[in-house]
Amino acid sequence: MTDLIDSRIGIRNLGNTCFLNAVLQAFRITPAIGRIFLTDNPHKPRADSKRGRLMEAFQTLIRDFWRHIPTGQVSVMAPNGFIHAFHMTLRATDDDWYVPGQQSDSAETIQYILDSLHDSMYRRVGMDVTGVANTIEEAQQLRALTSWSDFYRKEYSDIVANFHGQTQAKITCSVCGTISERYEPWIMIKCPIPGANIVGGPVPILKTCLDGAFDSEDIEDYHCDICHVKTKATLRTRISRLPPTLILSFKRFTNDNLKVRGKIEWDLESTDFTPWMAFPRDPFKGGRDHPIYESYAVIEHLGSARGGHYRMYGRQNADWIEYDDDSARTIPSESVITGDSYIVFMTLKRSFEHDKKDFAEHIRAIRDANKKIDEVAAPA
Repeated sequence: MTDLIDSRIGIRNLGNTCFLNAVLQAFRITPAIGRIFLTDNPHKPRADSKRGRLMEAFQTLIRDFWRHIPTGQVSVMAPNGFIHAFHMTLRATDDDWYVPGQQSDSAETIQYILDSLHDSMYRRVGMDVTGVANTIEEAQQLRALTSWSDFYRKEYSDIVANFHGQTQAKITCSVCGTISERYEPWIMIKCPIPGANIVGGPVPILKTCLDGAFDSEDIEDYHCDICHVKTKATLRTRISRLPPTLILSFKRFTNDNLKVRGKIEWDLESTDFTPWMAFPRDPFKGGRDHPIYESYAVIEHLGSARGGHYRMYGRQNADWIEYDDDSARTIPSESVITGDSYIVFMTLKRSFEHDKKDFAEHIRAIRDANKKIDEVAAPA
């Protein structure tokens, strides 16, 4: 059944759109995207959303990708309708981070597309946080859940459920020890590259980069509400919620408009985020299972901070496929991670096989429906 996911489709470059093609390829093989958009009843955007045109075009493109029945050759699609909707939505929302016809950044593109899909689909939901905390940790977990509920109860979507995470930030006063907390949602973990400022220095592994993303930080001029004086404090950040689909990017571009190259190693099969979690027990789902993720897509940026080219490496069953605009070829897994790896898509390892089977069921259903339409339309 999961062989259905092996469909290999190139995307035509329509004028410096490799940054977008790489993103669309990663979304194309994301099980959560299939679960959301390959439904029997296509989604309709909210009437007052300025981004509804983009959501409809994205949904049409994803369905067109998977309606196609593989022939054994690499097929090529030109996403003209989506590109048009992308440009129109940028204009409607007065967003100027991308100028049509110019090269842009894949990480910003991911953020913009997911934000647009959420804006087009969100709805009010009921979220009630109940229970009594018996320990300090349980009180923190309740605050994490309450913060999530307060932030999303009026604007919740399948994008939030599948792609949004939450960070806990704790500030500890050095004088009285009082701890204050805040919880912040996010859609991507942005990892610094420790030692990036050292020319010729050693390249860190992913664990070191994650340590840098969730490191403790000294605050020299902190105003404590208990002490009522300015003093020193320590800020410590941890992950309070990990989404089913996790997107991670490396900070390869510096404020000096330079690019940091270097092969940051990690295990494509297994990345355990336990060291950076706020709680040993997941307050959102319960249980104490280790949050182990498996990588299934990697976007690579070739070139400098002033320009370059994007490719996507996607795992489809046992194979890794290199998607380079309209071309696609099988590569060994050892070639996936390079000195230019930029963005990583991960999913929970314990549910990956189930998610792929569910994805394949959606693909089969949409192909069967398309076949029936063709049969009805065929002349007698």
